[in-house]
Amino acid sequence: TLEAVDLVEGLSGDEVRSRLQTGLRLKDTGQRLLAFYLVELQDHDLYKDTGHSSAIHYAENRLDMDRRRAGELMAVGRTLLTQPLIDRAFCEGRLSWSKVVRVARVATRDCEKRWLEDAQRLSCRDLERAVRLSKHGEPPREPGDQRGLPEVRFRVNASVGVLAHQKLE
Repeated sequence: TLEAVDLVEGLSGDEVRSRLQTGLRLKDTGQRLLAFYLVELQDHDLYKDTGHSSAIHYAENRLDMDRRRAGELMAVGRTLLTQPLIDRAFCEGRLSWSKVVRVARVATRDCEKRWLEDAQRLSCRDLERAVRLSKHGEPPREPGDQRGLPEVRFRVNASVGVLAHQKLE
């Protein structure tokens, strides 16, 4: 709870920056925890114990989480199960959660090491650009190779029945 956190005014710039880094790491660690346990909830049908139709349904109703956010967390959590180098880099504090989310969109086990190297080297903004210029399963482009345009994607909204919805989830 917030009461347990010592919020102090008038600290030095170094101390404020240090506390900002601590807060960011706590947030990132919480995201990893959520991603891992939402996958556990889904894979072992533990959401059924509470009468929910899926882990995402559980996250919406019990964790007050947006459906899209829960889905993203589950996708990243599932990806990290197959990418131990990226997961270890995150756990050791060498990679932020923001970068993990970006890399998870394109990296596969075959190109995990290359994406990890780029993620550690690039800023979040430059990594986002590298991800947009790549396709899932492809290694990142060589430095300076900015040919091509990002893949154009369109969001499609549709109304479907309960069974089709469960299949899509």
